[in-house]
Amino acid sequence: GRVTPEWVRDLSPDERRQGGDMEADIGRGVGLEGLIGIFDSARAEAAIARAHEKPDPGTVMVRWESANPVRQAEQKLPDPELPALDTDAFYVVVVYDIQMPKSWNERILRGVAALKRYQKKDIKPARVVLERKVDGSATIAYLFPRSVEITKKDVSVIFQAQVGRLVVTRIFSTDDMQIANQLEL
Repeated sequence: GRVTPEWVRDLSPDERRQGGDMEADIGRGVGLEGLIGIFDSARAEAAIARAHEKPDPGTVMVRWESANPVRQAEQKLPDPELPALDTDAFYVVVVYDIQMPKSWNERILRGVAALKRYQKKDIKPARVVLERKVDGSATIAYLFPRSVEITKKDVSVIFQAQVGRLVVTRIFSTDDMQIANQLEL
């Protein structure tokens, strides 16, 4: 399904300095428009809002690619964007067409992604496969080890990954991932 990524909150200059960015200052500011707030608070609020505005992240497709029905559909109509993935050894979750910072690579992406289950240890990806496109977007395949079992008792599995300043979250219900009362992951 399609999900809307959320922006990671901006760190204060103090938090950025504590993280090692000794050049951190107060940011872009509000400019002359903000000074008018002394006389017109509505214009000052608008200037502050513009200074902290972020572009709309749009929506991205997140799909559990290793599920049997998805694999069967892929065999009939292969996706040219996606390389062949080992779905027997891994649970595979793919994020399609997300804007990608140039400096980010598979190693960074692997460190900021997980499958989360209620009161159980998070499952971290063993591998990440990254396919960049010329427009700056990418298709990212996260491969989680099947050695960690996901069962019907888990009720839901939350996929969460950070890509640049965006966080992608998708909740997969184990009830929706069953065929003939058998979990198809």
